[in-house]
Amino acid sequence: MTDLRKSFWLNEPIQAELGSDSLRMVTDERTDFWRETHYGFTRDNGHFLGVETGDGFTAQVRIRAKFERLYDQAGIMVRVDERHWIKAGLEFSDGHALLGSVLTNERSDWATGRFDGDPMDFWMRVSLADGVLRVQASTDGRLWPLVRLCPFPE
Repeated sequence: MTDLRKSFWLNEPIQAELGSDSLRMVTDERTDFWRETHYGFTRDNGHFLGVETGDGFTAQVRIRAKFERLYDQAGIMVRVDERHWIKAGLEFSDGHALLGSVLTNERSDWATGRFDGDPMDFWMRVSLADGVLRVQASTDGRLWPLVRLCPFPE
């Protein structure tokens, strides 16, 4: 387990409490990660708590979230730079929590699907090895269905 006190912020939120193995935070308004799609805008002001890694890692988080507004989201992110990253988790859209991922390789895509678990308590996992990234989600921390498998920079 990584000591989160050794992590770093990109766009630290106004309200955040960091422990050795936990993070409590409230997102600031109008923050997101999104890049050059038909929506016509780029945002790189979302909140990201990062830990340096090399190739060949697995990161797993349990997320307890309170979704209140359209596009509220919580999840996990792997980031090389502002043009190469992936985020995955739940997003509140049209009154429902959607399980989704956004892969950005110069431009962002967006893949979504239903999430039938408890959106206030879920797990996300990412694994990177040999240029392939695997994203999984879990409702209980034991079963890990695949969300996405994609090429990703080593």
